[in-house]
Amino acid sequence: MARAGALPGDWPREAAAGDASCRREDEARDALSLEQILRLYNQPINEEQAWAVCYQCCGSLRARGRRRETPAARAEAASHVRIWKDGAVTLEPPSGASPPAAVNFSGEDQINRGI
Repeated sequence: MARAGALPGDWPREAAAGDASCRREDEARDALSLEQILRLYNQPINEEQAWAVCYQCCGSLRARGRRRETPAARAEAASHVRIWKDGAVTLEPPSGASPPAAVNFSGEDQINRGI
């Protein structure tokens, strides 16, 4: 299901055919990195699309937290943000990066931090 503000649904033929920077062939058909999208369309995304990407990134981080997975520390480059055909967004850690240390806050810390 496509989400409002999602990036163009018709992927460029170059991306659909596969891309050497993708780890698996099936990923090349289903998702592109934000870097690939920006390069292929040769223009920035608009403000609505940027907010949609940010919102979906937050959702991806929340989902990883619910599954007790260690989230990526941060998306250091547009190539770490993967946008799927259905509008979902996932974050990939940089290759060779060690996972960030888990931080557990007590209930009092969460209240003090406004979490």
